[in-house]
Amino acid sequence: MKNRMRGLLIGRNLDLTKRYLGIAILLFPLGYLLNYLPLRGVFPLLVAIYLLLGLLPAIQAYQNEGLLLSWLLAAVPIFTFISGVRGGPASPENPILFFAGTALLFGAIPGVIGFLIGVGARRIRSARNPPKRDGQENVSH
Repeated sequence: MKNRMRGLLIGRNLDLTKRYLGIAILLFPLGYLLNYLPLRGVFPLLVAIYLLLGLLPAIQAYQNEGLLLSWLLAAVPIFTFISGVRGGPASPENPILFFAGTALLFGAIPGVIGFLIGVGARRIRSARNPPKRDGQENVSH
């Protein structure tokens, strides 16, 4: 039960979890770069990026599960975007906990949806292609 819960929260494979944590760290500059976009036509672009934030958590969940990791992958670019809007988290008028909480809140939507899509796709695939038993071949229909 403990391994199942760990797999659900951070992932089944520790090496993949570390790899995706590295990707999450590399996503930090993405949010800051979004702050330098021209103001005209930004809203549709931000909506598209917000929807695409669910793609990486879906890929991660398909390969490794990890609900918290999916949430983190979606929240990191949101955190850096929100904190960069008013001068960054280092300035005294911008409390970092507010930005982190806001990013986790807004990252929950694409993160959880991506997680559900990824885990669902993996389970559908494994139901269609059950593991081989001794002496039997996989037959796909």
